[in-house]
Amino acid sequence: MTFIFLALIFTSLKMFTLRPEYFALEPTIAVRIMLRGQETFGNRYHRHKDKVEYMLNNKTRIMFSIALLLSSQHAVQSATTTTNMAVSATVLSTCIVVASPLAFGNYSATQLDSTTTIIVTCTNGTAYKVGLNEGLASGATVTTRKMQFLTNTLNYSLYSDAGRTLNWGNTPGTDTVDATAGLLPDTHTVYGRIPADQYVTAGAYLDTVTVTVTY
Repeated sequence: MTFIFLALIFTSLKMFTLRPEYFALEPTIAVRIMLRGQETFGNRYHRHKDKVEYMLNNKTRIMFSIALLLSSQHAVQSATTTTNMAVSATVLSTCIVVASPLAFGNYSATQLDSTTTIIVTCTNGTAYKVGLNEGLASGATVTTRKMQFLTNTLNYSLYSDAGRTLNWGNTPGTDTVDATAGLLPDTHTVYGRIPADQYVTAGAYLDTVTVTVTY
């Protein structure tokens, strides 16, 4: 249908093609008066001029129609449709824990205290429990831990309060530290103590305690 319409338009344009003779004026003396019933030079000029302007106006209207048709076809070809895409994700509770070393320094048979920190980072709103096991030494417990040097041991304890009255053990809900995560990491202080009057062999005593976060 569009092809037929365009064919008709171009056929009309061909019919309205401006010819050179429309602009040519006969070499007639302007002051000469023609015989009765004939045109003067001025009348002929204006007749040709009006005819040219009429054809130009029609040609402009036809070209505008073509442009309008093409733009409307382009608009149809550029039509769009939309839909919605669902996006989802499930955030699982998770935690990470970092513990700094507990260094007591030099011990000379008098009570020696020291502290360190455990940093727990969990998803916001996650409830968790932090436990400390008994360490590596044979015969150690969560209430009496032991550092070792060769076959020698040095007793020490770990607490969850500054007064060193709350033993920090590894049984969730009993002697662990319980907390609920917020937007920022939680810092928990470990309070250590080596009791006095341990006259053990001189040397560098070591132990390793496992930190467990239950959530």
